Amino acid sequence: MSSRRVRIDFTWHHYFDLAKQLYEDSYKNDALSEALLRSTISRAYFATHCLARNYLINDRDLTPPEEKKEMHSWVINQIGKDPSTSRIHTNLSRLRDDRNNADYDDSIRNIKKMAEGAIIGARQAIDILDNI
Repeated sequence: MSSRRVRIDFTWHHYFDLAKQLYEDSYKNDALSEALLRSTISRAYFATHCLARNYLINDRDLTPPEEKKEMHSWVINQIGKDPSTSRIHTNLSRLRDDRNNADYDDSIRNIKKMAEGAIIGARQAIDILDNI
Protein backbone atom coordinates (compact mmCIF):
# COMPACT_ATOMS: atom_id res chain seq x y z
CA MET A 1 0.00 0.00 0.00
CA SER A 2 1.21 3.51 -0.81
CA SER A 3 2.48 5.62 2.06
CA ARG A 4 1.23 8.75 0.31
CA ARG A 5 -2.53 8.28 0.42
CA VAL A 6 -4.52 11.46 0.09
CA ARG A 7 -6.53 12.51 3.11
CA ILE A 8 -9.82 13.76 1.74
CA ASP A 9 -10.91 16.99 3.42
CA PHE A 10 -12.20 18.99 0.48
CA THR A 11 -14.89 17.70 -1.85
CA TRP A 12 -13.44 18.37 -5.29
CA HIS A 13 -16.91 17.94 -6.79
CA HIS A 14 -17.61 21.41 -5.40
CA TYR A 15 -15.09 22.86 -7.87
CA PHE A 16 -17.19 21.33 -10.64
CA ASP A 17 -20.33 22.82 -9.08
CA LEU A 18 -18.54 26.17 -8.99
CA ALA A 19 -17.54 25.80 -12.65
CA LYS A 20 -21.19 25.30 -13.61
CA GLN A 21 -22.22 28.32 -11.53
CA LEU A 22 -19.53 30.50 -13.09
CA TYR A 23 -20.68 29.41 -16.55
CA GLU A 24 -24.30 30.33 -15.75
CA ASP A 25 -23.19 33.65 -14.25
CA SER A 26 -21.30 34.52 -17.44
CA TYR A 27 -24.67 35.01 -19.17
CA LYS A 28 -25.78 37.50 -16.50
CA ASN A 29 -22.72 39.73 -16.34
CA ASP A 30 -21.39 41.15 -19.60
CA ALA A 31 -18.57 43.06 -17.91
CA LEU A 32 -17.14 39.92 -16.29
CA SER A 33 -18.29 37.36 -18.85
CA GLU A 34 -14.87 36.41 -20.17
CA ALA A 35 -13.31 36.24 -16.71
CA LEU A 36 -16.16 34.01 -15.57
CA LEU A 37 -15.74 31.75 -18.59
CA ARG A 38 -11.97 31.52 -18.07
CA SER A 39 -12.61 30.62 -14.45
CA THR A 40 -15.19 28.04 -15.54
CA ILE A 41 -12.56 26.27 -17.61
CA SER A 42 -9.99 26.40 -14.82
CA ARG A 43 -12.30 25.07 -12.10
CA ALA A 44 -13.65 22.31 -14.38
CA TYR A 45 -10.08 21.18 -15.06
CA PHE A 46 -8.99 21.26 -11.43
CA ALA A 47 -12.09 19.37 -10.26
CA THR A 48 -11.34 16.63 -12.76
CA HIS A 49 -7.59 16.65 -12.15
CA CYS A 50 -7.87 16.38 -8.37
CA LEU A 51 -10.52 13.65 -8.49
CA ALA A 52 -8.38 11.69 -10.96
CA ARG A 53 -5.28 12.23 -8.81
CA ASN A 54 -7.07 10.96 -5.70
CA TYR A 55 -8.40 7.96 -7.62
CA LEU A 56 -4.89 7.03 -8.76
CA ILE A 57 -3.42 7.39 -5.28
CA ASN A 58 -6.23 5.99 -3.14
CA ASP A 59 -7.90 3.43 -5.40
CA ARG A 60 -5.05 2.33 -7.67
CA ASP A 61 -2.44 2.64 -4.91
CA LEU A 62 0.03 4.57 -7.08
CA THR A 63 2.70 6.82 -5.63
CA PRO A 64 2.59 10.38 -7.00
CA PRO A 65 5.70 12.34 -7.90
CA GLU A 66 7.46 14.24 -5.12
CA GLU A 67 7.44 17.47 -7.14
CA LYS A 68 3.99 19.06 -7.36
CA LYS A 69 4.89 20.62 -10.72
CA GLU A 70 5.05 17.09 -12.16
CA MET A 71 1.62 16.11 -10.84
CA HIS A 72 -0.43 17.29 -13.82
CA SER A 73 1.54 15.26 -16.36
CA TRP A 74 1.73 12.29 -14.00
CA VAL A 75 -2.06 12.17 -13.56
CA ILE A 76 -2.71 12.41 -17.29
CA ASN A 77 -0.07 9.79 -18.13
CA GLN A 78 -1.18 7.34 -15.43
CA ILE A 79 -4.87 7.67 -16.20
CA GLY A 80 -4.09 7.01 -19.87
CA LYS A 81 -2.43 3.65 -19.15
CA ASP A 82 -5.69 1.87 -18.34
CA PRO A 83 -8.18 1.28 -21.17
CA SER A 84 -11.05 1.60 -18.68
CA THR A 85 -10.05 5.22 -18.02
CA SER A 86 -9.15 6.23 -21.59
CA ARG A 87 -12.16 8.58 -21.80
CA ILE A 88 -10.96 10.34 -18.64
CA HIS A 89 -7.51 10.66 -20.24
CA THR A 90 -8.93 12.22 -23.39
CA ASN A 91 -11.12 14.69 -21.50
CA LEU A 92 -8.47 15.56 -18.92
CA SER A 93 -5.85 16.21 -21.63
CA ARG A 94 -8.21 18.55 -23.47
CA LEU A 95 -9.24 20.24 -20.21
CA ARG A 96 -5.59 20.85 -19.31
CA ASP A 97 -4.86 22.42 -22.71
CA ASP A 98 -7.95 24.61 -22.43
CA ARG A 99 -7.10 25.58 -18.85
CA ASN A 100 -3.60 26.63 -19.91
CA ASN A 101 -5.12 28.76 -22.68
CA ALA A 102 -7.67 30.28 -20.29
CA ASP A 103 -5.03 31.08 -17.69
CA TYR A 104 -2.27 32.42 -19.94
CA ASP A 105 -3.55 33.57 -23.36
CA ASP A 106 -4.55 37.20 -23.81
CA SER A 107 -7.08 36.34 -26.49
CA ILE A 108 -9.25 33.25 -26.92
CA ARG A 109 -11.63 32.70 -29.80
CA ASN A 110 -14.93 30.98 -29.04
CA ILE A 111 -14.42 31.04 -25.29
CA LYS A 112 -18.10 30.33 -24.60
CA LYS A 113 -17.86 27.15 -26.67
CA MET A 114 -14.59 26.25 -24.92
CA ALA A 115 -16.20 26.74 -21.49
CA GLU A 116 -19.23 24.69 -22.50
CA GLY A 117 -16.89 21.94 -23.70
CA ALA A 118 -15.03 22.09 -20.39
CA ILE A 119 -18.27 21.53 -18.47
CA ILE A 120 -19.24 18.61 -20.72
CA GLY A 121 -15.77 17.01 -20.65
CA ALA A 122 -15.40 17.40 -16.90
CA ARG A 123 -18.89 15.96 -16.31
CA GLN A 124 -18.08 12.90 -18.44
CA ALA A 125 -14.74 12.28 -16.71
CA ILE A 126 -16.13 12.85 -13.22
CA ASP A 127 -19.07 10.52 -13.88
CA ILE A 128 -16.63 7.77 -14.86
CA LEU A 129 -14.46 8.41 -11.81
CA ASP A 130 -17.52 8.34 -9.56
CA ASN A 131 -18.55 4.96 -10.93
CA ILE A 132 -15.24 3.08 -11.11
